Amino acid sequence: MNHPSVRACFGLALAILCVFSTVSVAQADGPVATLLTISPLEPFVVGKNPTIIAHLTDAAGKIIGAVDNEVVYLFVDGVKERRVRTDSTGTATFSIRRDLSVGTYNIRVVYEGTRGLQPSSASAELEIVPAEVEIHTIPPLPGISFSLEDRIFTSDEAGTARIKVEEAGVHALKILTTEKAESDMRAEFIRWSDEVFAPAREVIVPMDKTLEVGFEVSYQASQTFVDLSEQPVDPARITSLTIKGSNGVVHTFDDGQPRWLPTGRVVRRSYGLEETKILYSVMSVIIDGTNVVNKAQQRFFVHPNDVWQISLLLYSAHFTAYDALLRFPVGSGILLEYPDGRSENFSFGPDDDIEINSLARGPYTVTVTGASGMAPPTPLAMSRNQTVELLVFSRLDMAVMLGSGVALALGLLFFGRPYLFTMLITLPGRLLPKRRLRRVERTLVFESVNTPPALRQCKFCQATIKQVKAGLNRSGSQRYRCQVCNKVYTPAPNPIGYPSEIRVRAVQMYIEGNTQRSIGRALDVSPQTVASWVASDIKLPPIPEPLETPKLDEQYAIAS
Repeated sequence: MNHPSVRACFGLALAILCVFSTVSVAQADGPVATLLTISPLEPFVVGKNPTIIAHLTDAAGKIIGAVDNEVVYLFVDGVKERRVRTDSTGTATFSIRRDLSVGTYNIRVVYEGTRGLQPSSASAELEIVPAEVEIHTIPPLPGISFSLEDRIFTSDEAGTARIKVEEAGVHALKILTTEKAESDMRAEFIRWSDEVFAPAREVIVPMDKTLEVGFEVSYQASQTFVDLSEQPVDPARITSLTIKGSNGVVHTFDDGQPRWLPTGRVVRRSYGLEETKILYSVMSVIIDGTNVVNKAQQRFFVHPNDVWQISLLLYSAHFTAYDALLRFPVGSGILLEYPDGRSENFSFGPDDDIEINSLARGPYTVTVTGASGMAPPTPLAMSRNQTVELLVFSRLDMAVMLGSGVALALGLLFFGRPYLFTMLITLPGRLLPKRRLRRVERTLVFESVNTPPALRQCKFCQATIKQVKAGLNRSGSQRYRCQVCNKVYTPAPNPIGYPSEIRVRAVQMYIEGNTQRSIGRALDVSPQTVASWVASDIKLPPIPEPLETPKLDEQYAIAS
């Protein structure tokens, strides 16, 4: 009994005995009663394939092993739809593949039974409801009308439009309100959420998700302008207004009227459409030809009936005009040239001054008017409130400056030169003899003019006619050309070179120890010329021949 093979045979015989005992008992009791149930059915949307789940158990609702792989049939309104087999838990799953229209259907599941299981069946009601097409407007806009197969529906206050559809498939959808205009709002169709940009399109019913449609909404915005003191500025002074949105679009207005501006732009995100608000920056406000705002410093969003208050860089200037040296008031007013080139005259008040307010930031030019003298234009850069003092060089200033200049020049001339005073004192006494000398010179000149000049004679052909001047030679002597023989000659040539006295003086200075360069500077002679004079006039002694150096043996002998 302890042998392993004996124990195995005994266990096998015992198992076979138990199986035959169970089969005999079942055959003795008859087929087992079964129970077939259907899971509760929720309403299905038209176009969706309904799924029916049935469970096969015994009469007590318990799962037994015999319900595995049993055939179960599905009938829809008495028509056999499908047959499936149960799984190990007795569950049969049916998927209705044909399209069912809207309505209520009778569902019956039948199990025909086997030799060991009795037949059973179950019934239920299946409801097919219409599909719903839901559209959201971005941003939410009420009163937007749509058409689906000529059926019109409109969005509510939340911007949602819904419609029931009883037939599945492809349907034509169209936006009827592509543009909406009200007193304080405008809306224009932009796009759908699924890369469709046309108002008319097709949709497949039933829809997997909510459809979104984007609109560009615009509101009317106007502007008011104030200075740095919060005082209003006349809009008629504004030449142009330029703003730039965060979407990169630049708007320029030149009439000062309210404008419709988009409040945002619709963009597509991973979760659908979204409206991003547009931030507008004031880039420039032009007054008198210059920009009176800092670029992109003032920013605004657009709201219904919005009014933007824009602060402008306007300053005031107080003007006075004085004499440049004596400091007394001069002039009757000023001529102010604006940055755009326009000029305007302003008169001084009782206190000889004037204050001009609300001047735009920028470069100006101011000139004093009604002043005797020189009133140069004065540049003025308005970047803050200023007090401007204008200077005028009157004729009195010019006379004072001229007298001071003459006095200074005479002082510099006579300082350290007392002999000039003596010459100045004796100058009247020397004027009379000079007048007599001038009369004599005028007489001599008159006589020389009336005396015919000496005739020139050509030294080649001895002709005395047709002798004309022909320039100067290197020494500065006048040359003449004979038009008879066509030759050039010099009647009285100047000697070329330096006088012998200068040459002798140069050699003497060299012997005295002066350098050639210093001699040249003293005598106004080139140092090379001085060197040639010295070389030709001074005989240097001959250079002695070098002594012969004794050889090494001779040196040793001498040393010994």
